[in-house]
Amino acid sequence: MTEAESGKFRTRLRLVWRGLVANWREVAVAFCLVVPQVVLLVLGLLWLFSHGVMLVWLGFAAACAGVAALLLRRLRAGDVLPAPPPPHPDSAWGPRERAAWEKVQDFITRTPAFSEDTDAARASVTALVEEIARHYGPDAAEPLARFTVPEALLLAERTARRLRVALLQAVPFSHAVTVSTALWWYRRRGLIDLAAKAYDVYRVFRPVVNPLSAVFGELREHVTQDVMAFGAERLRRTITRLVLEETGRGAIDLYSGRLRIDEAKFEAARAGTETTAPPPGPPRILLAGQVNAGKSSLANALAGELRAVATPVPGPEAALVLDVAAAGRPTLRLVDAPGLRGEPGEAEALASLAAQADLVLWVSAANSAARHIDTQALAALRATLAQDRALDPPPLLLAVPHIDRLPPFAEWAPPYDIARPATPKARRIHDAVAAIGADLAIAEADIVPVCLDARKGLYNVDLVWALIAARLEQAQTRQLQRAFAESRQGLDLAQVLRQATTAGRALFSALR
Repeated sequence: MTEAESGKFRTRLRLVWRGLVANWREVAVAFCLVVPQVVLLVLGLLWLFSHGVMLVWLGFAAACAGVAALLLRRLRAGDVLPAPPPPHPDSAWGPRERAAWEKVQDFITRTPAFSEDTDAARASVTALVEEIARHYGPDAAEPLARFTVPEALLLAERTARRLRVALLQAVPFSHAVTVSTALWWYRRRGLIDLAAKAYDVYRVFRPVVNPLSAVFGELREHVTQDVMAFGAERLRRTITRLVLEETGRGAIDLYSGRLRIDEAKFEAARAGTETTAPPPGPPRILLAGQVNAGKSSLANALAGELRAVATPVPGPEAALVLDVAAAGRPTLRLVDAPGLRGEPGEAEALASLAAQADLVLWVSAANSAARHIDTQALAALRATLAQDRALDPPPLLLAVPHIDRLPPFAEWAPPYDIARPATPKARRIHDAVAAIGADLAIAEADIVPVCLDARKGLYNVDLVWALIAARLEQAQTRQLQRAFAESRQGLDLAQVLRQATTAGRALFSALR
């Protein structure tokens, strides 16, 4: 050892001694906790040596360390990220929310794990929020500022509530450790460095006592450090994913307008009003399709299936509007649009009706091959709905009537399993559903083949209702979005007057 190295060693010893003296109470506590473990270790080594099995134990320890090193290398070669969550955590999200969530997941895969550099983590969170804000307001001059103060406060409230639940469920002793206790340990974080320095001194003198044990101990130490480093890396990546997912979910709620919907539900609950149905009234379900496709028959069948009362209500010109109510189920407002004939202007008129709808139920006959009118009208409808970035497009479902009129014409023996067709009729129904879904760009999961001939018996009308019920939450979300969009077009003078009155009373009370 050179003179310089000897001087550094003596300096380190003096620092360790000063630390022990300055923190003798903490050292005494650690000594009382560690000594029993050290004594057990020493006695165990003496027992191994006295029975002549020390080399066996050292060989076993070396083999375990080798296996651990190999497994660690295999783990590092693979993907250390945890399994991704379900792609769409909220069943009520529409296509725009789902597209935003895909951007969140893509951002997470491109972001390195958070480290001690808090500025980098803060920059990543800010970049994610900005990306979601631009998703909802690509043409806005200040996309990050497109929210109100009450919305931001509601988001903070919801985030704090989720954080509290996560702490109570996942962090041990979070319900018992006070902030003062945490601060006490934080102020004494230097003890960790002191313990590390003391262990370094022990490693220096260990080869003098038992060289063979020191060699295997260093090997074990190396493997242990690798394992801890790997675990810390995986923990950082997990924390990174959780933080960015929570940030992305909050940004989607903030910029999509869903917080305004939740605020409306809260106000309705505080006022004691019913919250199971949306405040603006029944969701509007637009029945659309060609002439003689079976729209009116489907509306009557839905009303009959629900054992409901269908009441005509005022609606758009040439469109029949019925409120269908049933006990224990939400009321539906069915808008039976005029049948399409392929005439000029009718596709645009239908698109304007769809803009005021919360769910579109398209009807296309199974025995009709002329579907160009449907495809043109749907193209115009989708283009019109895509122009309004403030609203989610309404869910689009497809009912396929007249399956009883498909060949073989003499056969009609439902039910039919079109997923695994076993008869010629079932195969024809399957082929018709697949062809119509492909032409109209509607997924098979959103298509129901039906029979509306009362003489043969209604078939699958209950599945149409079940499909509507499955999309009802999305329809109600769009309904509330439409209501907020309409309210923003004009100034609610009554609300402004109430706000001014409350502010005036508070100011008068403060000046008295």
